[in-house]
Amino acid sequence: MSLAGREVRPSALRAGPVDWLRFVVVSAYLAPIGLFLLASGKIAIGISPRQLASFVARALRRPGHATAGALNGIRAEKGYCYVARAPWAAVSDSEGRSRLRLWENDRPLGPAHCSHDAVRRDGGGRFSHWATWIYFSASDNSDPRVNGRTYRYAEENGEDETRRGAQ
Repeated sequence: MSLAGREVRPSALRAGPVDWLRFVVVSAYLAPIGLFLLASGKIAIGISPRQLASFVARALRRPGHATAGALNGIRAEKGYCYVARAPWAAVSDSEGRSRLRLWENDRPLGPAHCSHDAVRRDGGGRFSHWATWIYFSASDNSDPRVNGRTYRYAEENGEDETRRGAQ
């Protein structure tokens, strides 16, 4: 390998203990400065605090670890649409492509990624994961707060099911 016209052996590019110590010291020095500049508005990173927290949570999550749980605090929104808080570490359609799936008494709801207007107007189990909310409807357009069914979510770790089914 050549670096600035000199031949460099790959073993010479490995970091030793002193290099790691320098890295830690410089990082410890620069991190509070960066946080101060962000908090004071002197620099912007172009994403919301929620998106940043979600990114950090996903980066720190164990590989293969999925987010799952029961939908709680369900509120009526409009038409057939109801909303519940989404898990904060899950990627939503506002940030990329949500991998969240919903179940009604162990029966999958869907289609996913619907417009909120379609969920409100048509219902039928449609849902959307947008930012910190899950917009959804019961399969029979009943009120999920009183219909006696349980609703749960889980975030897929693998590929989107439509891509899996196409293979």
